[in-house]
Amino acid sequence: MTLQRLFCVSVAVLTAAPALAEQHKKPMVDMQSVTIPAHQEAAPKTRGPAQPALTLDSFRSQRQGKIQALIDQQIVHLQRMIKLSSADDPQVPDYYFRLGELLTEKYRYWNNRARELDEAIYRAEHGGDTRAAAPEPQQH
Repeated sequence: MTLQRLFCVSVAVLTAAPALAEQHKKPMVDMQSVTIPAHQEAAPKTRGPAQPALTLDSFRSQRQGKIQALIDQQIVHLQRMIKLSSADDPQVPDYYFRLGELLTEKYRYWNNRARELDEAIYRAEHGGDTRAAAPEPQQH
């Protein structure tokens, strides 16, 4: 009995499908006859007062300065925690590990800053470019 019902339902769906498809058919558009508007140039904007431009290098150096200031604060706090903790405190090894990680991060930062100057120093020595050898203002 259920097989007969399933057959009847499937026949009803199959006969109704073309009628439903006709109702939901999208109109066809011939794309060859569609005109594409020409690109219009925007009117040049009048320039107002000059505004400071944020370069990637200046943004990066500002961020690195803030990061290094936070690392310095963390180093001071960890040194204080080590000083105030007792010798048998189970957290002391973790404090030393974290302090070592922060000091390693400081080392990497200053090493990278020194390596950034290598190209400028080389050009100044071998290319005669005296501007490249001029020291940059100190940024932390």
